[in-house]
Amino acid sequence: QKLRGPPGTPVFALVPIPHGYDISSIFELDPTTITRNEEAVPWGSYVRLQHICTSTWVHSTNIKLDPDDDNVRFKIGCALTKEDREAFQIVHVSPDEVRDLDFANDAAQHFDMTVSKWEKIGVMNVHANDR
Repeated sequence: QKLRGPPGTPVFALVPIPHGYDISSIFELDPTTITRNEEAVPWGSYVRLQHICTSTWVHSTNIKLDPDDDNVRFKIGCALTKEDREAFQIVHVSPDEVRDLDFANDAAQHFDMTVSKWEKIGVMNVHANDR
């Protein structure tokens, strides 16, 4: 409900984009603790995220990304309302973990493309759920 706002207010959803060079992919960190102007936000801090293009604030929802998936991952969206309780923690992720996730994503995309090509030429008939 908070993402909807008053009638006629646009509703924004966060979606992935193919590259990070788009101005619409820029968010500003708003620390929940007092910091000096332009001072770096320390690891472990809590921040609110403001989308620069729309001047809206990131909020969590209780809407599952995939209702059929056992992993509990929820959608996030943006609203004009800035709330202190909608803060996200800045956590350090090791370069190895990022590299592993990148590899897994790249491998999954490659396998998906390969299976799609095989299906087109009739080499195999595999449904997406069986992959």
